[in-house]
Amino acid sequence: MGWSALTNGVLLSRCSESFDVFLTVDQNLQFQQNLAALPVPVIILVTSDNRLPTLEPFGPAVIHVLEQPIVRELIRIETADRIIRLPGRQIPP
Repeated sequence: MGWSALTNGVLLSRCSESFDVFLTVDQNLQFQQNLAALPVPVIILVTSDNRLPTLEPFGPAVIHVLEQPIVRELIRIETADRIIRLPGRQIPP
């Protein structure tokens, strides 16, 4: 989409125009952004890398989260059974 040069704040804003959720492995994002002002729900996969074999086990947990209503919040998926929700703006997207 030509977004590789965008910084996180601009990327999240642009993402909110086209997508319902932002999925990332960037664990620093939660410390770099104001969670109260998230323009879109953010899901962070807590992994050691972004290779497919590492990401595949997170699939069922991601689907589980996406099947539920999501507000503008940050969701950390640490393992299949450890999902942490950090509140953002508590209104439906």
